[in-house]
Amino acid sequence: MVSEWLVNKKMKKTLGNNITKFMQNLRKMREKEDPLLKENWIIFKENLDSIINELKANYNIRIHDSETGGVLRGHIPTRQQNKELWENQSKFVGLLCRKENLDSEVGYSRALFNNKDIEIEDKTNGYIQHIDLIAYESPLLRKKSDRINKDIDSKFAKCDLIGLYEDFLFAIEVKIEPEEYTTYLPHALVESFAYGYYLNNHVQFNNIPLFNSEIHLCLEQFHPNLIIQTQDSYQVKYIVAAPKNYFMTYFFGQNKSQEWYERRKNETMKIEKLLFNEKSTFPKFGGYLTIDKSHENVMNQFDSKSPNCFPRFDTPLGVASLYPDFFALEKDLSQYS
Repeated sequence: MVSEWLVNKKMKKTLGNNITKFMQNLRKMREKEDPLLKENWIIFKENLDSIINELKANYNIRIHDSETGGVLRGHIPTRQQNKELWENQSKFVGLLCRKENLDSEVGYSRALFNNKDIEIEDKTNGYIQHIDLIAYESPLLRKKSDRINKDIDSKFAKCDLIGLYEDFLFAIEVKIEPEEYTTYLPHALVESFAYGYYLNNHVQFNNIPLFNSEIHLCLEQFHPNLIIQTQDSYQVKYIVAAPKNYFMTYFFGQNKSQEWYERRKNETMKIEKLLFNEKSTFPKFGGYLTIDKSHENVMNQFDSKSPNCFPRFDTPLGVASLYPDFFALEKDLSQYS
């Protein structure tokens, strides 16, 4: 099996196209052990490498830029104008979204970012972690110039949230809709891996000084009173974060048939097996993060006459639960009715 990108030179290289192709092949596999699954996974990762290696070859990745932002901060002028609320252009207040997006994934993930951090109980050991949210919609494949690598569309490789805890970096993919093919759990799992894969690539070797400068830029703008010591190396984990009811849909159903949910659970466990068999230590699957607030708990704390919303949760965010695998998630959540 050969990558379509090698056959079709005119095919646009996007992360979305790569994920979609892998997911389409996965849905065709009905057997528990399909010999083509590993081959498709290898091709998927080769395509991930192809994108970033082409950008690297042309020195066309903007890891950090103090004026315009890099792979974490994004394009500062555009974001400050369209997505962010600042007080006197000097103090960051929070993220905005359009009114029509308040109850969408956009509104939900920005409400999470406006919370500043997440307290997490690790269900493996019971430990409580405090993860600071330092970046949102991070363009992990941000180019220096769009005039180069025109066949690579990097605008869609945006990780919803980036978290930091000591020397751990978290690529967090947020979902709220469990029954759409681009947002259901198997897709979210593959997407989170891709973001972790690219984030891990950025913190290797001599990139660390530049990457730390990008972290400091985010902290200065979003967390000016937060004192965090940057590290000489980082361990990258990727997480799927969603409201608890998103995950519970797979155990108690909603609008799809029981067969549909069983197939999605089967696909999720197939992907997990691939992830746990990865030879490289990092990026590492961090687990499934269940949040006690749904998109229905996101409220607009802004002047109702404005076309923009200031998304915040209606009450303080509780401690989120982190499950190491689908088995642990199902064992715990299936007890609820």
